[in-house]
Amino acid sequence: MKRILLNPLLFFITTFVVGDLGFADEVKMIPHPGAAQGLQRINKDGSYQYKVPLREKSQSTSVRFSSMSTPKIDGGNGNTYDALYGSSRAVGLLIDYDWQPFRGFGSLGLQLGVGIFSASGHGVLQDGAGTASEESYTLYMVPLSAFLVYRFEYVRRQWIVPFIAGGGTLYGLAERRDDGKKPTFASASAAGGGGGVHFSISRLDPHGAFTLDRDYGIADMWLTLEARVMQGLRSDIDFTNTEFSAGITVDY
Repeated sequence: MKRILLNPLLFFITTFVVGDLGFADEVKMIPHPGAAQGLQRINKDGSYQYKVPLREKSQSTSVRFSSMSTPKIDGGNGNTYDALYGSSRAVGLLIDYDWQPFRGFGSLGLQLGVGIFSASGHGVLQDGAGTASEESYTLYMVPLSAFLVYRFEYVRRQWIVPFIAGGGTLYGLAERRDDGKKPTFASASAAGGGGGVHFSISRLDPHGAFTLDRDYGIADMWLTLEARVMQGLRSDIDFTNTEFSAGITVDY
């Protein structure tokens, strides 16, 4: 009778206790074939989760709306910029392209930009009294710029990336009249610099960032705020001004 009771007890101890402690069978780890492709885990629903490498980047493009203070233009007889077009800040659009060949400690690159600003107003009669004429004028300002830009970007998908810039801008000017006379053209140059901040949009939506990377080759997307102070290099057409801009930057 004792022997009959002991045999099931020994079977229970051998199978469930000793086996669970790992003494009965040796557990072997077998690598999954997908590990070489970056497989990290297999979820409960059977889906595979892979580690996706971040895309390398060396270029960027930004599109920003900008506000520029009025330049100091004085054509004599009261023909100043403020008299012709008002003292309010000019509003325009800027498009910049960055090439970033140096990405060791931070990022250093060359930025080339173009933009368009416009202002409208009435002419001033040459009577010395500043009397407004009947003709209306529209001034188009096209800045062509070249800057060196350094980004304080030390890790990928950094939340906030400050940057500084320095360089020069050539302003192409075209004034159109509504009385049928030929437009006039001029140019002015300025040098200066500024800085700003990139705020990461990619970090806010990792799934969207993955889609942009996979489908469009965009490595990072940023909300960009920037300020510049420019010193005019001509006394007759002095384009000393301040610029504030905001827009979107994409790295690729």
